Amino acid sequence: MNGIERLTARIQAEAEAENAAALESAQRQAEEILEKYRQSAEEEYSRLVEEAGQTASRQKEQLISAARLEAGKQVLITKQEQLQLAFDKAAEQLLALPADRYAELLVRLVVSASRTGKETILLNAADRKAYGEAVTERANRALAEQGRPAELTLAAETRNIDGGAVLKDGNIEVNCSLASLIEARREELSVETARSLFQ
Repeated sequence: MNGIERLTARIQAEAEAENAAALESAQRQAEEILEKYRQSAEEEYSRLVEEAGQTASRQKEQLISAARLEAGKQVLITKQEQLQLAFDKAAEQLLALPADRYAELLVRLVVSASRTGKETILLNAADRKAYGEAVTERANRALAEQGRPAELTLAAETRNIDGGAVLKDGNIEVNCSLASLIEARREELSVETARSLFQ
């Protein structure tokens, strides 16, 4: 397992741990809400049984259904909030990596995103100044070691991205900025979270 995979695995593990804690908290809240509505429904049911058994039964079911719906909404909201926090924290941690590890991350992103080995590397202004030449040289070396074309060049222009890189080959661009990579992972996990909620 390489460094980016370990980092991705660690970030995913942290996100899953935070999601598990958030889910447990949300489920407790949902149970409390459900219990509150259930108690209310039981009291209403007892009162209405004396007046009319049929009416009481319908109202009880409606209250329980409403409680379940409300509990489900609360769980979903909590999961989404926790997922957002986890990804915000992951982005902060990536941007706060020590310089050598961040440069290695840039090299790995560029090498894995390169299709022709002849792309132009675009970085944000700070990364271009701090890492641009070294990342280009190390990425070309890594491509050459893999037996791939190794003619990457560093663009004079910069991109307004938080971190990561954009590879450009003619009119084709591959966005491997940190924001786009995290957003792609967020979408995957959001689908998984929603699926688990409605199972």
